[in-house]
Amino acid sequence: MKNRGMTRRPLALTAATTLALGGLFFSTPAFAGTTDQSADQQDSNEVSAALAQAAEDANVYAWGTNAAGDPVVVVVDDAADGDIEAFAAEAFAADAEEPIVTTIPSAPVSFADGDVVGGQGYLLPTDDNRVSTCSFGFAAWSPAGDPAFLSAGHCAQGPQDLFLSDPSLDSGSGSESEYVGYGDGDVLAGTFGFSQFGGTGNSAGRDETRPMEDQNFTDIAVIDVDAASDYTPVPAVTTWSSITANAFSPADDVIEITAVGNPVAGSVSKSGRTTGYTTGMISEASGHILDGFSNIDGHFVRGFSSNVIAGPGDSGGAVFQGSTAVGVISGGTEATETTPQWTWSTLLTDALTYTSGYEVALHIEAPVVTSAATVEVGATVTGTATGAETVEVTLAGDTFEAAVTNGAFSFPAPAEPGDYSYSLTAVNGFNVSEATAYELTVEAAATPAPAITSPADGSSIVDEVTSVSGTGLPGAEVVVTIDGTGYPTTVGTDGTWTVDGLDLGYGEHAISVVQTANGETSSAVTSEFTVVLASPEITSITDGSTFAPDNGPSELSGTGIEGATVEVVLTGTEPAAFADSGPFEATVTDGVWTVAFDAPLSVGDYTATATQTLDGASSASTVVSFQVVAAPAPGDEGDNGDQGGNAGDPGDEGTLATTGMDTTLTLALSAGAVVLVAGGLMLMILRRRKLAALQD
Repeated sequence: MKNRGMTRRPLALTAATTLALGGLFFSTPAFAGTTDQSADQQDSNEVSAALAQAAEDANVYAWGTNAAGDPVVVVVDDAADGDIEAFAAEAFAADAEEPIVTTIPSAPVSFADGDVVGGQGYLLPTDDNRVSTCSFGFAAWSPAGDPAFLSAGHCAQGPQDLFLSDPSLDSGSGSESEYVGYGDGDVLAGTFGFSQFGGTGNSAGRDETRPMEDQNFTDIAVIDVDAASDYTPVPAVTTWSSITANAFSPADDVIEITAVGNPVAGSVSKSGRTTGYTTGMISEASGHILDGFSNIDGHFVRGFSSNVIAGPGDSGGAVFQGSTAVGVISGGTEATETTPQWTWSTLLTDALTYTSGYEVALHIEAPVVTSAATVEVGATVTGTATGAETVEVTLAGDTFEAAVTNGAFSFPAPAEPGDYSYSLTAVNGFNVSEATAYELTVEAAATPAPAITSPADGSSIVDEVTSVSGTGLPGAEVVVTIDGTGYPTTVGTDGTWTVDGLDLGYGEHAISVVQTANGETSSAVTSEFTVVLASPEITSITDGSTFAPDNGPSELSGTGIEGATVEVVLTGTEPAAFADSGPFEATVTDGVWTVAFDAPLSVGDYTATATQTLDGASSASTVVSFQVVAAPAPGDEGDNGDQGGNAGDPGDEGTLATTGMDTTLTLALSAGAVVLVAGGLMLMILRRRKLAALQD
């Protein structure tokens, strides 16, 4: 423990920080507020609010947890005698271990310079004929699927046009020249849409009346690409290695972004227009925060820290680990001769939730066909498509989708022998891969039988069947025979066929299907199924219900198919309890039915079985069981009273003789409790009076 005598912070500040820091890092902060908070949540909110106040007073500029879940606090080391560390130790002394204290040389500021792959720069003209610069983060999609970019919220000044900077003149290219202006020849990149820096509505500081977790602190902006522009955002970030003062070729050396995720301890990289492509660390040993808050130019930002090199103009630049997007540059302090770089990045997964549906554009690998180049008629073409949801298959201008399951896809080869040219693209949302060309030769073979996928053979289908479907050779002619009537159709390019517009009513049905390809007709495939009525519902009694002897049910009701006849059979252990066990019948009217018994049911166990019939078809049964229970016998109320026998009677097992001790003891205990409470109250009163006297 540090020497507390070294602490020269005001007592009130130390107390506030003790409340704030002591415990926040040992439970996961709730960053999204609720209207109905538990006591623990309210305590957490009070702690975070106190921490925020302490941060404003004590040069604490960031706090959170590292990868190991340990508490981390970041302070500005403006005291020569090291009292910052003593202050932090004092703050945590009450009820927690000491935090990891990280010091930075000055307050962090946003990395926007005052004056299109990710990492490239853009220009913002100002009212005084100057420009400021920031960096693109990641290519993105709007909720409507329009191209966009992500950047830092503090770069935006409301809806505003921005222009592409000349990468060959940006500092990241290694050029010594600085781009200092813009003109008519510059490319209009787009316009800022949504942006937020700090709290909701770009609010600085915090609302002291609300928990910090409710204030959605972030630093994010979306840039809607101008429809008239002649460039397309690419889901990749530049390494700047192919960009020089003489040429700009960002696509020659990029890192493709394939996923979005949360940061983890380890190597982290960034790309920005000022310092280019740099790699650093999110290090537990260096006290880096994996998830927390920082005060950037008076605005709180949820994010994480690292030592990745960044500087003015890099704001909004891409922060990534491998090929996973994790953040955009928000601010920090640049390295000095004695202190390392400290960079704060917006937590991307959190920031995206405020953009109303914008998402990072991802690179999807082109699909790979694993089938041979030559197959027989009836073969299946297979392949893989990593990260895709579907594969779009185009053949002779006709496109269909093949589903991707566990990274694999398949589709049927054509029915006719010949040579075919396919184009395949992998798709995930708005993200589409480059096309894969596949040349296929189909050789003649015996025409296989088609398949019936619905209705399945031997199945029972409720109410009606309106379509029959299956698979076959693409382009083959199919004849579907249903109950003796033929329905011709053609197999689509995706290998499926359907006959719809049917009205197969209640009863048994039979299907037979053949397909013809290359002048040869296949053998038949068959399916037999039954269309049945839905079972009626019993709604007045639930299974397992229990009724008192004077409240036995006198009727049963439920729902069913309009016009159907519902039949209810009642059985029980006390058949003499009712004159007639049924069947009771009712017609479903306005969707409901009711049957009445001759009299309320008396004591016994009962089972009600309901079925419905319509147009000669019958449903499966619905069954409920219930009880009408007997009244408890005298002396069975369980109150140890002398009802129907002397207490202590040898035949009255389980009942203790009344001795009078229970009543006396209860009164004695009650009296003792009163004395104890009164004594406690008197002691409290005496202590308070003594304390008041000492204070006076």
